[in-house]
Amino acid sequence: MRDLLLLESLVGILLLLSVLRPLFKSFEGIQGLFLLSPLALLITVGLFWVYGFRPECIPLLLASLVMTLLYVPKVIFILLRLRTDDYGEVSLAGPLVGTVVVLFSLFVAVLYVPRVDNPGRIAESTVLEVRDPSLKLSLILHLFIPPDTGSGTEPLFPVAVVVPPVTGSVSAVDSLCGALKARGFFVVSFSAPGFDIPAVTASGARMYPALANLGKAALFNLWGNKIPLSAEYEKQIEEERARAIQQVFSLLTGPAENRDPLFKRADPENCILVGYGSGGMGAALRAPRGSPIRGIVAVDGALTELGTLPSPQFPVLFLLSDRSKNPVYRDSRYAPVLRVFRNGQVPTSLVTISGAGYFDYSDVSNEYPLFSVLFPGEGKRVLRSEWYVQQASQLIANFASLFISDNNRITRNRVTEQASLETFGPWNTIKAEGILGQ
Repeated sequence: MRDLLLLESLVGILLLLSVLRPLFKSFEGIQGLFLLSPLALLITVGLFWVYGFRPECIPLLLASLVMTLLYVPKVIFILLRLRTDDYGEVSLAGPLVGTVVVLFSLFVAVLYVPRVDNPGRIAESTVLEVRDPSLKLSLILHLFIPPDTGSGTEPLFPVAVVVPPVTGSVSAVDSLCGALKARGFFVVSFSAPGFDIPAVTASGARMYPALANLGKAALFNLWGNKIPLSAEYEKQIEEERARAIQQVFSLLTGPAENRDPLFKRADPENCILVGYGSGGMGAALRAPRGSPIRGIVAVDGALTELGTLPSPQFPVLFLLSDRSKNPVYRDSRYAPVLRVFRNGQVPTSLVTISGAGYFDYSDVSNEYPLFSVLFPGEGKRVLRSEWYVQQASQLIANFASLFISDNNRITRNRVTEQASLETFGPWNTIKAEGILGQ
């Protein structure tokens, strides 16, 4: 992201010149310096237009906006070809405060710029666009297919259906999908045009929903499900994701002769369902009995308490931030999740990794490093956010191998000692410690 870094630095330089201008008498004859703040504002707005939402650039955006508004009278003077002079008795307080604000804004923008050249990428996937009129839903499927061995008789691979979060969509789970593919899974994820923020097409283009949905998503991301409108939106996400899951399974389990050739190496009898975020987690946990599922992985999210809580019909692995160990969060954000965990009807397990925040099991922390600071875990954090995604893929593979009948193709590994495991329900002869690779 060197280009983004250079543009952020340019904005900082323009704002500093604008702030320090009155202190330098040699600048007195250059009236156009008043236009540096509006120029910085235009560049910053352009950053959001080209690179999408960049939280680390918000301080720069606010600083350039405030300075532009402060200089509006002087800009008007210039446009009217009138001379303005503020080089008389200049107080150091204004330029000093302005310099501190600009340097702080620039520091945040530069420090938390993504460390990858192309955040939000969708790599190594085959894209298939499908539409189901009966469900009133169209999906852009992203298939992560294990490589062809060239043996002539290709084996079937267990399937991992990864339900992405609405915000970030499939780009938020790209690394996890790639890691699961490397561990022996045929991985299916998707984007939902008109709903996901953004949906990602076969060409890599990004499609954003209508402003109404964007507004609801913004409220939900800010307030969670604490207000009625946000709770209703979360329920809407669950319903949409449930229809998407139904559509994916209809493609996987249909008659072999009618199935798309891209699914020929997917084993429809051995599937796990991985639900991300609030809507994905809720929809996965509500998967009905009779679905071709061997187990469910519910990755950190909140559950709405509108209506009844899910009653899972399949073994479940909850993969949560270690904030769920803190009594404050355990009794608030995670209270509904923990009630489902203790349902007791099926084997349930709960794993936390020390230092993992809300977004660390996805690519969100890679694309938006600032979120790892704003929403950290409780324990000591590992510096590389990619490490948490790799640990998540190991846990999912280990969990799946306990319940998938043909698990010879799944690569199991021992996970970090920083992971802790809780179990509940009828595990019987299955050793839950196998989730940790023990």
